[in-house]
Amino acid sequence: MKVLNWESLLSHRHWVTLRLGGKDIHICARCLGVYMGFSSLIAATALYEVPLFHGLSFPYQVFFCILLLFPAAFDWLTQTWGFRKGTNRWRVSTGFLEGVAVALLSLTAVSLALKVAVVLFVGFSIVYIGFLGRRLKPRLHR
Repeated sequence: MKVLNWESLLSHRHWVTLRLGGKDIHICARCLGVYMGFSSLIAATALYEVPLFHGLSFPYQVFFCILLLFPAAFDWLTQTWGFRKGTNRWRVSTGFLEGVAVALLSLTAVSLALKVAVVLFVGFSIVYIGFLGRRLKPRLHR
């Protein structure tokens, strides 16, 4: 039985380098996209309303957020399963959509506990599928 490699789970091996104040700062490409997407939507909603999103019921709001999250999940899963190599440009782009999804979820009119529960459920589900696929992949190629 294979032991879970926590270092590979927690490490960010794909980064972009930003030069700030004469120093190079390495930032995970997908995390950078998430920060940019989240910040952009929060800044935009400070100036403009999003009545179309607010007009939806909570289950539809969550569904819409999951649709925005799907490209990042697909990107991560296909790389985790070894089907393809990713690029930082794709990671930043899908991370941006993921950040927009999290920002929209943060704007919903439900309790913080329910928002956290949705994020944890979706996040753990994607990670579980990723590691399950990694485990099953050798069996499928026998």
